[in-house]
Amino acid sequence: MKLPSIQYLVEQGIDALKKHPLVIFSACMAVYFAIFLVEHETSLDNAFPYINLLLCGYLGVPLFLSVDIYVKATDRSSNFRNIVSGVAVLLLIGVYYYLPGSEETLNKSIPYIRYTILSIAAHLLVSFAPFLSRGTLNGFWQFNKVLFLRFLLAVLYSHFIYVGLILALFALDELFKVDVQDELYFEIFIFIAGVFNTWFFAAGVPDEYDVLDGDEVYPKGLRTFILYVLIPLLGLYFLILYSYSIKIIALWSWPSGIITYMIIAVAVLGILAMLLAYPYSIRESGSPIRFLKRGYYWVLIPMVVMLYLAIGIRVLDYGVTINRYITIFLAVWLSGISIYMIVGGKDIRVIPISLFSIILLCSFGPWGLFSVSERSQVNRLEKVLTEAGILDGKIKNEPIWDRTDTVVLTFDKPELNEGILSDSLHNEVVSILYYLEDYHGVNAIEDWFDQSPREIANQLGYSEGVVAMRLMGLQDGYKYSEEVYTEFPTYYSYIDNKMLLDVSGFDYVYKFSFSIHSRETHTDTLRVADSTVAVLSFDRKALILRSVKGDSMLAFDLNRVYEGLKAQEERYKDLNNRSVKEEIIVSEENQAFKGRLMIESISANEEGIVYCNGQLLFTLKE
Repeated sequence: MKLPSIQYLVEQGIDALKKHPLVIFSACMAVYFAIFLVEHETSLDNAFPYINLLLCGYLGVPLFLSVDIYVKATDRSSNFRNIVSGVAVLLLIGVYYYLPGSEETLNKSIPYIRYTILSIAAHLLVSFAPFLSRGTLNGFWQFNKVLFLRFLLAVLYSHFIYVGLILALFALDELFKVDVQDELYFEIFIFIAGVFNTWFFAAGVPDEYDVLDGDEVYPKGLRTFILYVLIPLLGLYFLILYSYSIKIIALWSWPSGIITYMIIAVAVLGILAMLLAYPYSIRESGSPIRFLKRGYYWVLIPMVVMLYLAIGIRVLDYGVTINRYITIFLAVWLSGISIYMIVGGKDIRVIPISLFSIILLCSFGPWGLFSVSERSQVNRLEKVLTEAGILDGKIKNEPIWDRTDTVVLTFDKPELNEGILSDSLHNEVVSILYYLEDYHGVNAIEDWFDQSPREIANQLGYSEGVVAMRLMGLQDGYKYSEEVYTEFPTYYSYIDNKMLLDVSGFDYVYKFSFSIHSRETHTDTLRVADSTVAVLSFDRKALILRSVKGDSMLAFDLNRVYEGLKAQEERYKDLNNRSVKEEIIVSEENQAFKGRLMIESISANEEGIVYCNGQLLFTLKE
């Protein structure tokens, strides 16, 4: 085997740059801002603009590649290419301004979910863009085969280059004591994965589409892989799923929620296998692959019915969420593809084109996943509160926020509606509010209150869900059975909010309130004016104060605090609410920091600490 010369590789790289200049530029842009963020992670007051530029650069790669191959396949003029590329640039600019611009931006989840949907759609577009109005099904298959193999080759080359460079740096560090920064290893990975991998892949994108139409060479190894590896695995997966279906029928029990993800995974794997098997099933009349391709979609139909049943039960019980909406639209798509293939459909381009269309269609509008899921959860919440008599157009017994207390969330006559809801309904309200806060915000229920939950949350730094719960006259947080509550109680410190806080010996005071619902860690950047002082992070074990450079830290062991409170029952005023007679104070000190943690409340579950709020006093020694 003759290895390619350096001159050949350089020529291929230059040719790829000429054919796909905006693709390479987008990759370089994404890599530049990714490395910039690694270098300045702890010193940036607002990293969101740089993150958004990184994401726009990443999205530009499949978007501009789709433009290039479509223009080439349809033999359009350079002016047409410039116009379409300009439209793509405008789309990326719109995406940049749509993404959150700062930590204070509301509803940060939805823009990134919509971005992910757009990114998936852009990658799907690459697969069929040259064959929208020309070419044969064989050319379409050959084109995607080349893309797939080129991608695997690019990943292989990138992997070996990265490992080689890392070993060389490690040798320099160990043998010659060259000071190699830890960040350099990750930055090299970013460069190779972003620039080299993309450039290498772009150099191998085919552009002779007439040649692809007439190419009848099909890898024998691929046929063997499909027949003896992929199809037996599919058979095993379907055997498990059908056995589970028989169990459900025999025991007359509802299907588990995880079955939806398993069915979708197996169905998508099967469709991928059928796409790979397309030329063999067409050209080999007596081939087992042809027989299996015909039977696959018949076998899939009962599983799709099971998918509808499983997701339908959860929608009836808990309403539509973003995840359930995605599951429903995938079920609809699988149904459509199965029926199309069963009735004799042969155009395999329908698979990526239909998925591309339905993804875009479901990402916006009143019928989209965001609007439907928000309406569903708001309707659930409205029904629970209305039937309980807490809501009648407006929240009854809404407590009045004490505006004079600018640190702690304080109300006049709080929790007047407490005890109306059962524990299960109370937890349902909490779950809905947390979901709305994570994905949609509380805009849709603002009219229920005389005071704005968003305004109060923004002023005090509390979560919108907690504020909304308190404005409903209810306790915030989940309620548990007596057994669970006894094992994992919430502890409250006695704090007199009318007394001044003694801060002597400390430079800074920070009011914190951390909770873990959907994330395993939570991080706050501590700033004075426009200057970052330190970074405070919270996980299920500890509260950690870090320096701006990240080279120094001070940890407060919250698990030890919690276990210590459990071991001293005599300190409680009341075993029902675990109100501690004195303050809960933890002091720590090292060469970089001196800190005092004054905990107001702390709670946990079997996985660790889930909530902690209070005040942190600290001094920087360095």
